[in-house]
Amino acid sequence: MSVATSYSSSGRVNFGWIGESFEIYKRDAGVWSFSVLISLLSGFAISFIFNIAFYTAEIPSIIVNHTVDPAARQNPISQIFVFVLNLAIESFFYAGLFTMANKAVRGQRLNISDLFSGAPQLLSILFYKLGYLLLMLAGYIACGVGAFFSWYLFWPGFALVADGEEPGVAFSRVFEGMKQDVWNGAAFAFALGVVVVLSCLPCFLGWFVTYPMSIIIAALACRDMIKPIAPPSAEVQPGSWPPPPTEGPS
Repeated sequence: MSVATSYSSSGRVNFGWIGESFEIYKRDAGVWSFSVLISLLSGFAISFIFNIAFYTAEIPSIIVNHTVDPAARQNPISQIFVFVLNLAIESFFYAGLFTMANKAVRGQRLNISDLFSGAPQLLSILFYKLGYLLLMLAGYIACGVGAFFSWYLFWPGFALVADGEEPGVAFSRVFEGMKQDVWNGAAFAFALGVVVVLSCLPCFLGWFVTYPMSIIIAALACRDMIKPIAPPSAEVQPGSWPPPPTEGPS
């Protein structure tokens, strides 16, 4: 099935990404939502198991002193371990989800196994995510408004890294591409944020739609503003990929 687009690769933010990402999501809606559920539950389950493990280690102190030792609960080594573990889990699923987005934007159909296909890019995604979190933190410090700029400028970089780009190069290329329309980009980030928040109102169920859409939007931004994601293979139906520019922005 082809994805109709009403715009060309102009190097400009297009609010049509929201509608197009929804159309792409609908092609494999079950796969997307179930993949998000798997990633969410897996992260919670693993974190819960290790938190229980750390709590179990304190049981002797609880039995003897009838209280939890605050020093044990604030052990920096255990806190660092849990943080790195959570980061690694999130990065693993980010790699799979953004790989899925790249495939979907190319017009290829998805299956659940694609969620686990990003493992080769795990370390690259992890390092990119660390830098991205620092930039988002800087954006929040800047009265919160800067977070919209940080998200717009660097969120599409995850799709680049999932497609094989090195983290450092991805930061450079995504910034060069996305800065072309930064003010409209910040407005787009705000508009998408409103859509995501509203989608969470009915028991958070809408988030299982808008979260995949935000990931697909990263791949769409790569296609239109940074560099063309590789052209479709012969098995993809004609018309599912807009003619890419001969080369990405220099």
